[in-house]
Amino acid sequence: ESSPFRGYTGWNNNDFGLAHGYWLQYLRSADPVILADAVCTTWHVIDVDTVHYMPGHPEMVGLGRRHDQQHWGSGINYGYAIDSAMYMYLLCGEQRSLEVLRETAGSSFFYGRYIAVRLWEVTGEETYRQKAERDLQQDIDLSKEYPFSRNDFRVNSFDSPGYIFYDLILPNDLLRQGAIKAAEVLHQRYTSPFLPKGYPPYGVLALAHKYAPTDKNTETLKRVLKQLRRNVPSDPSVLQIDAAAPMAEYDRINREQTQFSNTSVFSLMFATALPYCLERLRLAGVQEDECLDYQYDWVEPESFTEILATADIKPSTYPQWRNGWTVKVSNVSFADWYAGGTFSPEGQILWRKAVQRYKLYEDGRLLGPVSSAHRLIMENGTFGWSHRGGNILFSVPDNSNPAENKREYRLVYTSAADWRWQDQPSFDEILPADKIYPYPDLSKVSGEWCCSLANPSPDPVCIYPEPPELQKLYQESLQRHRFSEDGTPLSEWRREQNLIIFKTSDGSDPRRNGRCYRLQYTAAQQ
Repeated sequence: ESSPFRGYTGWNNNDFGLAHGYWLQYLRSADPVILADAVCTTWHVIDVDTVHYMPGHPEMVGLGRRHDQQHWGSGINYGYAIDSAMYMYLLCGEQRSLEVLRETAGSSFFYGRYIAVRLWEVTGEETYRQKAERDLQQDIDLSKEYPFSRNDFRVNSFDSPGYIFYDLILPNDLLRQGAIKAAEVLHQRYTSPFLPKGYPPYGVLALAHKYAPTDKNTETLKRVLKQLRRNVPSDPSVLQIDAAAPMAEYDRINREQTQFSNTSVFSLMFATALPYCLERLRLAGVQEDECLDYQYDWVEPESFTEILATADIKPSTYPQWRNGWTVKVSNVSFADWYAGGTFSPEGQILWRKAVQRYKLYEDGRLLGPVSSAHRLIMENGTFGWSHRGGNILFSVPDNSNPAENKREYRLVYTSAADWRWQDQPSFDEILPADKIYPYPDLSKVSGEWCCSLANPSPDPVCIYPEPPELQKLYQESLQRHRFSEDGTPLSEWRREQNLIIFKTSDGSDPRRNGRCYRLQYTAAQQ
């Protein structure tokens, strides 16, 4: 949404196999309108999105580029899902499709890697079979104990249909046993309320269920489908739209009702391998609503303290956003994106309380607030951090490089059982005008302002149910705060971890109005 190329509906370059989805839906529906869209999109894929000639770099022939709204904006760095060309060749007899398929199959990149086995089926040429077998062995070798179970591009939805095709064309024990073993690890991931879920491995799990239709594998498929709850409205009528409606109306429905900001996320979640997963659930007698309406119970993680490995801290992958930093954490104890909506009502409360008990420190000084918007962390920096699957995404107050600034970053989680409410020492802190920023977006004045404080205030009650005696202590601590503008108390302010967020008395800019903003706190014993 915040891309400098905003104005497009999504990435144009068949990333995540959108064109594949058109053909699959046509085969399911026999809708001629969808067929026309499939043909149109596939012609674009094979004639515009694919590199056919590159002097000096013949290895790039057959490749494309990904995650971009401009055809050449991010260079040629990947192959991409090319299955749509196979459908156009098989269903329409288009020879140009076969030519491009041969180009892509000759590349070494993993997007569309299993097109080789389909080319062997179509042409009978042994070189394609040999390449398919080599590629399968490479995927097995990624993790010999549990193949296909890593959160890797090779196991996500646009590549995992390749495993299904491979199984149909060249069934073998290597693939069969690999899928069954992968399901063991994936079961742990998807039945846990806080392990990161990552890309949906529909195809691998569908194969595992085909060969081992156990209750355990059925349960895994059900929990995978649960991840789509936020994208599937309970009332389908909210998706109804006139075919002649303006693009802006389609865009609004996508964002408000299905939570899609681009077509590629739709492709990843729905348009490629999901139907195979749904078929396995149907054969197991499981209804979709049973999966979508499931609610996790909160499972409380244990307390931990972890010093972040600065050597592993990496900048944001988006070149236009370089103020956010990512690092993998050893203690994965936080639910993945949008997890709050997957819990039972009580589980949601427990999850929100747990979020408040996460603390990130820079050389002993509290950073925050937690659960800040990922885009704002990366774009603006200065404050905010959040979990991002098995990683944390954070910013640094001075926007220096945390991998090089020689500071210690410490992540602390306190379990509900270990948490104790505690008072804080008295302090008197004046807000520096040059450290006051618009909130929550530093680049947009909204009427609220924020500033990072050096001194901590007592935490709110971070456990549930909230003991009345602790709630009383917290409310009393709020009364012992005094936030003022040139000595006059202000009522519109709050703390979110290390930040104070406030409004001025007259809506003026506190960076320029020349007034003194001051927060004072008196500890209970004083």
